[in-house]
Amino acid sequence: MAFRPVAFRPVELMTEDLVPCVAAFLAPADLLAAIQVNSWWGVVCSSDVIWRRWCVSRWLLPRPERLRRSTGTSSFLELYQYLDRARYLPRGKYTTKHQIVWGRGRQEGADVWMTVAHSSNCQVLTIAGTPYIQLRLVVQNLRAQPLTVDLQELEVRMKRGGVGSIFGVGTAANQPVVGPDDARRVKRLAPVVLALMSSTEESERDVSQSQVTEVASKKAPKSPWLSAYHNSVAGIKAGSSCMQLVDVYGDGDAKLIVADGDQRLKMYKGSSLHGEQAILGVPSALCYFYSDNNRPRIPAIAVASGPYIFIYRNFRPHYKFTVPSIEIDAQETKLWEGLAKCTIEVPDALAQLSTMRGLGIRLSERSRGLLAIDNIEEQAEYVSRFMDDPLIERSCVTCMTSINKNMDDKDAVSCLVVATEGCMVYVLDPQGTSLTQQVKVPGVPVEIVAVGLLDVECRLVITTRNGSVFMIKNGELLKSVIELESPACGLVQLEKSIVIASMSRKLTSYHLKGKKNWSLTMSDDIVALEPFSLRRTKDTRGVLVALRNGEVTLYNEKVKVCTLNTESLLTGMRFGQFGREEASLVLVQKSGALSLKILKRTASLEAISEAAGPPPEQDIPLNIPKKTTLYVEQTQRERDHATEMHRHFQRDLCKLRLTTARAYVKIIKDGQGPVSYSTGAAIRLNAQVQGIGPFFRIKLNIQNAGTKAVTDISVALHYDHELYRVPKSLLLIPLVIPNVQYIYAVDVESVSEVGAADNVSIFVCGKDSCVPLVSAVLSMPLSEPEM
Repeated sequence: MAFRPVAFRPVELMTEDLVPCVAAFLAPADLLAAIQVNSWWGVVCSSDVIWRRWCVSRWLLPRPERLRRSTGTSSFLELYQYLDRARYLPRGKYTTKHQIVWGRGRQEGADVWMTVAHSSNCQVLTIAGTPYIQLRLVVQNLRAQPLTVDLQELEVRMKRGGVGSIFGVGTAANQPVVGPDDARRVKRLAPVVLALMSSTEESERDVSQSQVTEVASKKAPKSPWLSAYHNSVAGIKAGSSCMQLVDVYGDGDAKLIVADGDQRLKMYKGSSLHGEQAILGVPSALCYFYSDNNRPRIPAIAVASGPYIFIYRNFRPHYKFTVPSIEIDAQETKLWEGLAKCTIEVPDALAQLSTMRGLGIRLSERSRGLLAIDNIEEQAEYVSRFMDDPLIERSCVTCMTSINKNMDDKDAVSCLVVATEGCMVYVLDPQGTSLTQQVKVPGVPVEIVAVGLLDVECRLVITTRNGSVFMIKNGELLKSVIELESPACGLVQLEKSIVIASMSRKLTSYHLKGKKNWSLTMSDDIVALEPFSLRRTKDTRGVLVALRNGEVTLYNEKVKVCTLNTESLLTGMRFGQFGREEASLVLVQKSGALSLKILKRTASLEAISEAAGPPPEQDIPLNIPKKTTLYVEQTQRERDHATEMHRHFQRDLCKLRLTTARAYVKIIKDGQGPVSYSTGAAIRLNAQVQGIGPFFRIKLNIQNAGTKAVTDISVALHYDHELYRVPKSLLLIPLVIPNVQYIYAVDVESVSEVGAADNVSIFVCGKDSCVPLVSAVLSMPLSEPEM
């Protein structure tokens, strides 16, 4: 059988103009998957033309450009993702932007919103004197199959536990059907009415007017924070140490500077990204300082990354400072020079490095890497790789701050203070080009704050990784050390005190001289700490504490002032001037979202704090029963014979104590106690039972706690022979040396047919006394039946 070759016609390649047209027919899920293929597909499938059409068709937006500006998104793709995550209500005739949403849900490609049907007369529906509320159900189907809305299964639960009654629902055959990719108001939902009256609320009608007044007087105080805006797609990856509010150009308009984990230095004006610069490494700290007295007052921004500090002016790279290298031991340097000249063999070098490490000498990273390799060939390759390189140990920057030089103004000339992984603290000159001071601390710094003026009197407070707090005064390390219960996770300075947050949920305040002021325990882990100060009211100072559960609480000393609930985990927090607003709180969430809260100018923080005093439950009278005739007679009898009754009580108490003491002494003398020791005995006995029966094993642990050896000791077991059988009930121990544990095992068999149990007495006897040195009573467990 012969096959005839078939000539295939070559298919014309898709042109670049045709690709966007084809991509426009893809669903949003397919577009998001295509973006991940490569950069070219990412550009094509991220087109604003495509995603604008999806935003308009799904949410019926008349002007999506205005909504994109208000949400802070930079493209229609980000706007689509933002609206999808926020479950944005589609716009329509009955779903305006002012619509109140009572509930929302999403499952298997269908979104549902419950809104209030607003009437034209702005009044609720009243039938037979009962008020009702009309609800509107908005359903959006994003699946390929139609969706049936079963109104008979609709149930509305009240906040206090009651269930609202639903009226106007027809049969299952008349239920509305929502087609694929449809978002509309179904007319059959119009008669759905929810009754406001429930069984719980009807029972509460009998509440007295006084109780209503009391509840109204205990309303929670309004929050002093105003929500300015929220950017959920900012994508910030930074903590509080890499965030600062800085007046970058000296024009009085402060901006948010963020050293992002993506190696980008970002500047935010409002909620939008205003500028961006590259960072040559992953940032670890960010700080700003003023290097001169020129006008306008333009600060320098310092970003630490590894052993380098990158300094920016006018948000442009200006200078790079390198932290001094760590001093290396001379013996280690000589050893690596010998390896470079081939005068020392690799095995000999490893032995010398191990000896140096055992003597407590700090080795360089290169030497530690060599000691971590076990293969001989890999060791030789490792040495040859670094043979020609000089032995230099770089130290990474862990934290930074700034300190004013000789004036206390906010924009006075200041110097940069740097702490490194090598346990060193450096103070730079105002230009940030050279060192002026360096101090070594006995620990790796993690947080640092500066107090005072550098040329007058200054203190540097440093928290270390091992949970210690050190202080440097005028360039000298003080001997006083504050030891914390757990490592610190936050440090702020308030006037003449410091506040430290620890990993054990403790918030503790210390005086600068080391005296403890107060301590508080938080309800959750502390994730951020920030000082709070208002220039318009000098007396208003405190500390903002962010917890893992999303709460941000303001404390004035140890008094709780107010609480802000963010309902999301925070990674960074800064308080200060942002833009033209003095009291701004910038929050960065773990998801990368950026939020701004503004303190009300009319907020009275002193009035919000609760006054200390007795709890309100103290004013509630107790339900004391009425006095009976027997109670009155008994009270009168106690008054008349108080002296005689007290004397009888004291006599009976003394008799009881005497009887107890006599019985205890008798048990000790006879050696019949659970664990009894004779006078002067130095033998200690510990007995344990192993097994579930019928075969047990008793482990005896005997130890001589004295200073002299004990000889000729016998261990005897006393038991019920009808219940147990012991092959060897007497042990002879010839010698017991002090501070040495002797372990013996005794096998015990339960012979009871019903598995009964009893006590087994153990006596440790000496050769010169009839009273046991040690005795113990062991309670045997019930025996399991033999299979």
